[in-house]
Amino acid sequence: NKVRGGGVLTAITASLGSCSHRYDLELCSECVWVEVPTVDGINMLIGNHYFNPDTKPEVITAYFRQLENNLDTNNARIILLGDFNAPGFNWENGTPLSSCHYYSKLKGDSIYTSTCFLGLRQCVEAVDTANMLDLVFANFTDLKSVPADSGLVATDIYHPPLNIDVLLPNVNSNLKCEFSYQNFAAGNYALLYNILSTYDWSSVYETSSVDVAVASLSVAVRSAMEQAIPCGYRYKSKYPHWFSYTLRYYITKKNYFHCRFKKNPSDYFYDRFTYHRKLVKNTIKSDRLRWLKSVFLLLLLLSLPPVVCLRQYIICRNYSTVSTTNISVLYLDLYFTAYTDPFRCNASY
Repeated sequence: NKVRGGGVLTAITASLGSCSHRYDLELCSECVWVEVPTVDGINMLIGNHYFNPDTKPEVITAYFRQLENNLDTNNARIILLGDFNAPGFNWENGTPLSSCHYYSKLKGDSIYTSTCFLGLRQCVEAVDTANMLDLVFANFTDLKSVPADSGLVATDIYHPPLNIDVLLPNVNSNLKCEFSYQNFAAGNYALLYNILSTYDWSSVYETSSVDVAVASLSVAVRSAMEQAIPCGYRYKSKYPHWFSYTLRYYITKKNYFHCRFKKNPSDYFYDRFTYHRKLVKNTIKSDRLRWLKSVFLLLLLLSLPPVVCLRQYIICRNYSTVSTTNISVLYLDLYFTAYTDPFRCNASY
């Protein structure tokens, strides 16, 4: 059936983050546009297309004219690809071959003119120019298309498989980070001292407003810290934060023996898999219980008056006498225990 194809599908790995569907760019019956966030803020727009062999040239022309008005090629990386069914066209110089069909020439002229207007270049190296149907257009140079192994499926001479490698800039990103923090251990404190010692503090001590002085002081110190103390990132984990090291180790071993069993079924691999699976189930229960207890104790410490917390803590630790000199030490030990190892104290409140 040359009237309509089977549709267009674009699959994107979840590791790329939150991708969005750009319905505003899907101006023909068989195309899919998605927007992929990138680390430098210049997002990537990928448009996948199929134009059946009997598509009228005016349909293609109308689509690309609308695309010219809706596609912002100056603020995004564009990859426009698909099966355009316009054979017999030389995409390097924009001219039809001598054997090119008249309607194929009209299609090629329309596509080539619009892509040039949008600043897109055709990236697929021609193997058989006369039968070149699958095209890849992009507005950036860090892209390379290479033939791919067809695997178990016989290669279609009209649609050879392609791998498209996109080289994005290597920019420090916090897309995979849970939150950022200032790494004080790696700070340059000589630089911090020099910045603060040469700073013009007149904006702080010459003002009559306390609020303005505090705000000016905060700005000065924060600016100096940003220059002298680098930021660190706490990366997200695929496991919940309350998973212990032991539990993560058991999960890794369970997955390892499961894969080995799938590739080479044997009683040994199955026994090791079931053994570690049992350990995982038991450890998850104990880890979750520890985490719930820690949350309960922390909430309790935040809700009760400090005197009550200290009294219960003293009873829990079986202190017989407490002098006034070590009260502060007990307070310190109490809150340190709650925030680092809340299971050392098993008092019943």
